[in-house]
Amino acid sequence: MDQKEFHHIELLCDERMIQKIYDHSYHITKWGHDFLDLTRKDKLQQIKDELKEDYGNTPMEIIVSVGRKFLEKKLGI
Repeated sequence: MDQKEFHHIELLCDERMIQKIYDHSYHITKWGHDFLDLTRKDKLQQIKDELKEDYGNTPMEIIVSVGRKFLEKKLGI
């Protein structure tokens, strides 16, 4: 593993997305699974549709901004 990969692994650990088990051995945590679930294309489309329903003709930039804040709050970041 090079330094860049190690850095990204450490960032994922810091955010509790993965957990180190042994040297170079990690497993995905519940937070990691939740994040992956939220970022799946069908889930993103569902969230987008729900936001569009709630906010009507609001510009997409605002919907994306609200969605980003929602994800940050859900993920605790």
